[in-house]
Amino acid sequence: VAAYDISSTYINGTYDTYLLQGSFLPATDDQIFNSRVFVGDTIITAESYHYASARIDAANYGNDNSHTTMILTDEGVGNVAGEGVTVNLTLQNLNTTPAFSLNGIVPFSTAAPAANSLTVSAGLKTANHADVVNGIRFYFASGNIASGYVRLYGLRS
Repeated sequence: VAAYDISSTYINGTYDTYLLQGSFLPATDDQIFNSRVFVGDTIITAESYHYASARIDAANYGNDNSHTTMILTDEGVGNVAGEGVTVNLTLQNLNTTPAFSLNGIVPFSTAAPAANSLTVSAGLKTANHADVVNGIRFYFASGNIASGYVRLYGLRS
């Protein structure tokens, strides 16, 4: 598939916070892994996102305060056996202010001999604080998702 969407059937007003765990393997080697959200069942493609990341195993940092996507890996993900990307993310403020945020750990593998891990913080910009998020999309910069799985848990406060 070109993208993996979790729709408003699963992400809705029932919970304001979700735990999302998943794993994705790109069909094409060396692809950056991204995410976007749905507001009113429409994917947001404007420069409404921010993201920041820090590599756990190196001194690599990334950020952008006005971007068209939430970048979840700072390097291309590999597509052979043993490679891919795993996400362990908390999705917060889906129905309330402040604006939606996504935070977590994203381990991923490339053709390099060592695995990589990022701490990631991303979400909608402050100007979008009133947006009610009712879905999320995961996709690679180019090519399809060859395989993977997702587990989504709604958290009660």
